Amino acid sequence: MQSSIAYAEVQFDDANPKFNVSLLRALERRRHEIDPELKAAIETRAEADHTSTSEIIRAALRRFLDVA
Repeated sequence: MQSSIAYAEVQFDDANPKFNVSLLRALERRRHEIDPELKAAIETRAEADHTSTSEIIRAALRRFLDVA
């Protein structure tokens, strides 16, 4: 949740747009951090199912949200 707060408080530097892009990318990476135990479980399941971690996460979200 901390990174969401930081994201909302970002002050952009109009004189240096490359800095803005780098900052946003760094913040975006932080938003998607997963606990090590959960990440290991996702990776184990993906390997067992011969699929990607992204697909495991999407499938879990579909089940959780009851979306086809």
